Amino acid sequence: MKLSLSWLKRFAPELSSDADDIASRLTSLGIEVEGLERVGGAFTNVVVGKVLECRKHPNADKLSLCKVNVGKANASGEPLSIVCGAPNVAAGQTVAVALAGAELLTKSGERLKIKKSKIRGEVSEGMICAEDELGLSDNHDGILVLSDDLPIGEPLERFIERDVIFEIAITPNRPDWLSHQGVARELVGEANLKRMEAPALNFQPTATRVKIEDPTGCSHYAAVLIEGVAIAPSPAWLQNALKSIGLRPINNVVDVTNYVLHSIGQPLHAFDLDALKERRIVVRSDYAGKFKTLDGKERDVKAGMTMICDAEKPVAIGGVMGGLESEISFQTSNVLLESAHFNPSRIRRTAKTLGVSTDASYRFERGADRGQVRYAAELATKLILELAGGNVIEACEVELEKPKPIEIALNPKRAKALIGADISADAMKTMLEHIGIREVRREGEKKIFAVPSFRVDMSQEADLIEEIARLYGYDNIPPSEKMNAAYPQSLDRLANFDDRLREMMIGLGFREILTNPLLPLGEAQAFSEKLIRTLNPVSEEMDSLRPSLLPSFLKVVAHNLNRGNEDLRLFEIGRVFERDERGDYVRGFRERNKLGLLVTGRRYPASWSLPKDAADFFDLKGAVESLLKKLGCLDKSKFVAYTHNRLRLEIQAVSRFESGDGLKSDGAASGASDSVAGVLEIAPKEILKRYEIEQPVFFAELDVEVLKRSTSLTTRYQEPAKYPAVLRDLAFFVPKRVRASDMLDEILSVDETIQTATIFDVYEPKRETQAGEARRSVAFSLKLVNYERTMTDEEIARVTARVAERISSKFGAELRQA
Repeated sequence: MKLSLSWLKRFAPELSSDADDIASRLTSLGIEVEGLERVGGAFTNVVVGKVLECRKHPNADKLSLCKVNVGKANASGEPLSIVCGAPNVAAGQTVAVALAGAELLTKSGERLKIKKSKIRGEVSEGMICAEDELGLSDNHDGILVLSDDLPIGEPLERFIERDVIFEIAITPNRPDWLSHQGVARELVGEANLKRMEAPALNFQPTATRVKIEDPTGCSHYAAVLIEGVAIAPSPAWLQNALKSIGLRPINNVVDVTNYVLHSIGQPLHAFDLDALKERRIVVRSDYAGKFKTLDGKERDVKAGMTMICDAEKPVAIGGVMGGLESEISFQTSNVLLESAHFNPSRIRRTAKTLGVSTDASYRFERGADRGQVRYAAELATKLILELAGGNVIEACEVELEKPKPIEIALNPKRAKALIGADISADAMKTMLEHIGIREVRREGEKKIFAVPSFRVDMSQEADLIEEIARLYGYDNIPPSEKMNAAYPQSLDRLANFDDRLREMMIGLGFREILTNPLLPLGEAQAFSEKLIRTLNPVSEEMDSLRPSLLPSFLKVVAHNLNRGNEDLRLFEIGRVFERDERGDYVRGFRERNKLGLLVTGRRYPASWSLPKDAADFFDLKGAVESLLKKLGCLDKSKFVAYTHNRLRLEIQAVSRFESGDGLKSDGAASGASDSVAGVLEIAPKEILKRYEIEQPVFFAELDVEVLKRSTSLTTRYQEPAKYPAVLRDLAFFVPKRVRASDMLDEILSVDETIQTATIFDVYEPKRETQAGEARRSVAFSLKLVNYERTMTDEEIARVTARVAERISSKFGAELRQA
C-alpha cells in the first residue's frame, strides 16, 4: 500500500517532514516500510532561466551554445554562457538552470555536482536540466521547458510540488491502517488528528429505495441521490493526489470515491442513477449467471455471492466491483452514491472465487469500520457537490442491526507482569487513549476501556496488553534478569521424532527435499481414486491434495535428471491426504505423516576406485532395514511380498513400556497384531513415463506414526558371555512358498541359548515332493551362548534337535543330512 506524506499532513498538520524519521516511527509501531520514494526531485541551487539566444557550437555538431538569463541569481546580472546537448533547446524558452555549485539527484540515483568548465573549447557556466536530471521523472528526451509565467531567477523548488511516497505492508489484522487517516492516527494520536469536515446528512430509514434481502452479506446500506451533476476531469489537486499513490484519475465523481477510500478507509461506489431500473437498490444473494464488471470482463457469479441489484438485474458485485452498465460516464447527470458495510467472510470468498482483488474488497474482507458508513457518504457528497455541482434529493439507509459497543477490562498489574516493564496504570491509559481507546469506568483494580469501531481486531484483555507493549516500544522493554521456565522431570526420547528421523536419514547418505502437497488433478488421479479436491485452488496446478509422496518425488527426480544429476538418494517427511470414512480429525478425510525414501542411479559415488553398479531394489530395502535398526524395531519387523514389484513392511505392535522407552503403554500388548508400516516398491514404468524418467526408480513410503509407536530408542548393554559360543549349521528342504523370515523367527523362539540365526546358503535343487510341490534348500547358521556355563555336547544336540523338530513340524521341512 502507498502513502503520500503530503496527504498524511492533511490529517496531521504538525507531522514532521523528515521522511526517514517517519519511516523509523512507522517501523517501531509495527507498520513495515518496504520503501520510500521522494517525488519532486532532490536538488539545490537550481533556478528559473530564460534562453536569450541559441547557436550551434563551433566545435561540435550536436552541441549548442546558449545565453541564458538567470536574473538576480547571477551576482553580475549578466546572462550565463551554457553549453547544451539537448535537441529541443531553443531561444525564448523558460528552462531550469543548475548554477555552478548545484547538486542534483537523478531519477536513477546518480548524484551530480555542477561546476564551471570548458566543453570543446567553450566555457559553460551551468547546465540546462532535463526532467530525469532533476529527479522528476525518467524522461531524458530533452530539456524541461517551463511555463513562461514563472519569474526569472527564482529557485525552482518554489514551483515544484514535493512529496514522499511510502510503500508499506499492512498485517491482515489491522484494516484501520489501510487509510491515510488510520496511519496518521498512529503517528500523532487521536487527539491531534484533524478530521475532514463534512455537513451532516439526514439519513432516513427506507424500505422502498433500498431493500436488503441478504442480511448475512450486508447489514448496513446508505444511499445518497444527487441530481444535476456535471461529469468532468478532476481538478489538478485531486488528480495529483491519486497519481501520487499510483491511481489513474477517471472523472470528478469516481475520483472522489477513490479519494475518500484512501483518506478514511471506507470503500464507496457511485452508480448512474438513470441506469438503475425504478431507481432503487436491492441487495440479494440468490443471483447466479454472467455479469460484466467495470473492467469489461464477464464474471461467473454463483448463488451465495452478495449482489447489488436494481429492480430487475444485478448492477454490482457487493463490496468487490461495480457493473459496466451502471458506471459513471461523461453523459451521467444523476448519481446514486453507495456507502455500505459487507460481511468480511462473504467478500473474501467472493473475491477468491472470482479471482479478483480490488481496493474495496481488500478492505472489506479484512473488516471495514462500520462506524463511518454515514460519514464517508457525507464527505463524498460534499466533495461531489463542490467539484461536479448538483443537488442532494434524498439520503436514505437500511441498518438491520446496530453494532454493539465492545468493552474490555484491563488489569494493569497483570499487564505489567506480562510485558515485563515498569509501566504505570496512568501511562497505560494515556497510551491507549492516544490511539482512540477510551477508559469509560473502573471496577476495582480493573479499568474498563471502550473499543472504537475501527479496531475490529480487539476483543479481549490480551489485545489491550499487546497494544500497550507495542506503543511502549518493544526495544524499551528491558531483558529479564531471571528466566522463569519449567523443565520436564524426564526426557521424552520420542519428542521431536521427525527431527530424529531426519538426522538418521542424513546419516544413511540421503538428502532431504521439501515439496508442495498440492498437485494437478490429472496427476493425482494416477495414484489414488480417493482424492481430496481443494475448494479454492490458487491455480489448476494446485487443485488436489497429494495421496502419496511418490508424485512429488518423481517431479524432483525429473528435474534433476534434466540437469545431468542421475544418482539420487532422497527423503522427505510430509503429509498425504485421502478420503476415508473413518477420518482422523474430520470425518471423511484422513491425513497421515509419511516418510518417503527414493533411490535411483548408481550404487556408489562416481570414482575410479568404486564399481559402476546400478542401484537396485535391495539398496532401498537395505536402507530401510538400517533405519529400522537405528529405531530399534528391526527385530520385530518383516517384509511381506505384496505384488511382483512391491513389499509390505509390517512391524509387530508392542507396548511402549515393554520397549523400554519409559513411556506409558498405548494399549498395544506384546505379541499383538502387526501394524502395516509402509510399502517398498519398484516404481511402475507407466508412471515413470509420465515424468519422462527412463532409469529405474525404487521408492519406499513409511508411516511415521507406526514407526514412532514401534521404536525403542533405549540402548541396553549386555555383558559378553564368559563362556565360549557354539556355532552349528542346519539346512532344510522346504516348500518354496514358506518364507525364510518366518523360519528365522521360529528358530529364535525355540531356546533362549540361541543368540543369533542367519541364512548363509540358499539353492533350489531339481527335486519335488510326491505332490509335485517345488522345494528349495535353506541353510542356517546358529550361534548358541550360555551365560552360566560351558555348554556340553548333549545340550547342544538337544537344542539343534528341537530346532529341527520345530521347523519340520511347522513348515513341512526336511532336515538335510551331511
